[in-house]
Amino acid sequence: FEFIFFLRYLLIIFLFSIAGFLTMPIFFDYEKKAEAIKLHLQEDYNFEIYNYERIKYNIFPLPNLQLENVLIDLKSSEENLSVRKIKIFHNLSSIYNYKNFNSNKIILEDSEIKFQVANLKSLLKKLFFKKKKLYFDNLNLKIVDEKLPIISFKNIKFTNFGYNKNLLRGQVFGKKFKVEMIVDCKPSLIEHLLEEICETVAFENSLVNQYNYYGIKHVEEGECN
Repeated sequence: FEFIFFLRYLLIIFLFSIAGFLTMPIFFDYEKKAEAIKLHLQEDYNFEIYNYERIKYNIFPLPNLQLENVLIDLKSSEENLSVRKIKIFHNLSSIYNYKNFNSNKIILEDSEIKFQVANLKSLLKKLFFKKKKLYFDNLNLKIVDEKLPIISFKNIKFTNFGYNKNLLRGQVFGKKFKVEMIVDCKPSLIEHLLEEICETVAFENSLVNQYNYYGIKHVEEGECN
């Protein structure tokens, strides 16, 4: 009985130690650690944080840092990528050590961006093709030609890992689509995506037709074949 009591005592100490280890970061001043966090996002995800409202620490569902009301400079868009929340699920070793800050994945919730059609191909690569894990939850893309609106993709969900890896899901013209992202497809990535989306939502007058190496050359009314 004494041995069992001793084990229970050790278990209680262990659980309190873990709880303290995970809850103490709630009281940290993350403004002092902002540069390390921003550097990590730039180097590992090519997301340059232009502005944000605040950073806070969450314990659940897993320890993560949450950046709120974030603007990301993608260098090729008419506007910055606006994100309501970025959740960074960092390694346990990074909870206290920000000199070697690292993460397992990031989640971007409620994002939107407007960009020129000529930048579509490069921008899609900057958004989606990452070596590290990321998940876009509710991304709105608005494509324009100069200042003329062309098409909007809404409620996009995309992840580069797990069961739905490389699946782009969302809505266009009020209809749902689901296509697979391919980095180097023939014909071009953009043509492939538009053809797949066109086939999925099955609308008659849609996206068309000339493409070049950098993306869509122009978009006009046409018919899905």
